[in-house]
Amino acid sequence: MTGGGSTGKKGLGCGSPGHDRGADRTGQFERRSSCSGPSSEGTGADDLSSGGSTREPEPGDDVLCRVEYVKKDYAEVTVETMIDVVFPIRERTGIVASTDASDHYIEDLSDIYRPGQILRAKIVKGGEVLSLTTRLEEYGIVIAECHNCGSYMEYKGDDVLVCHLCGAEKKGKVACDYGRWSEKKPNIDRKRRFPYCR
Repeated sequence: MTGGGSTGKKGLGCGSPGHDRGADRTGQFERRSSCSGPSSEGTGADDLSSGGSTREPEPGDDVLCRVEYVKKDYAEVTVETMIDVVFPIRERTGIVASTDASDHYIEDLSDIYRPGQILRAKIVKGGEVLSLTTRLEEYGIVIAECHNCGSYMEYKGDDVLVCHLCGAEKKGKVACDYGRWSEKKPNIDRKRRFPYCR
């Protein structure tokens, strides 16, 4: 999956302390300095290496996770990367409950999240299955593909994403650095990640 253009979500406090701490390269994801939002220059990302180290995700960590499926009351995700850590982690299952998804009431979580989307989230509780939150404005969708054609979706405003190819729109809980992340992993299993695509 690749991002396109300067489609970042502007003016939502992305420059707040702690929000731009992440390295330019995080696991299989890459933060693109060409997009809108604070620059990540000076993070020393190119100087960091894993050195064979690992660390388990824990409460307080910011992570990138892939939505696997969505029910009315919760979404199950796979936690793939810790934003502030450049070495690989063991993939973990996580849950985003509807009460932790947004700062306002969500009747049906499928109204804002869809399988295949990449979310920025914070771990609030550890365990074999992690509990995650996307309530604050810096959390939510950071990468999304169109459910109709699979093309990259751009941020239109007011938490609306629009497909640059077919024009399909989807409202969601969009993170303030949407458009600044791209996925480096090639040859993805598109049918598994985007079951709604034909």
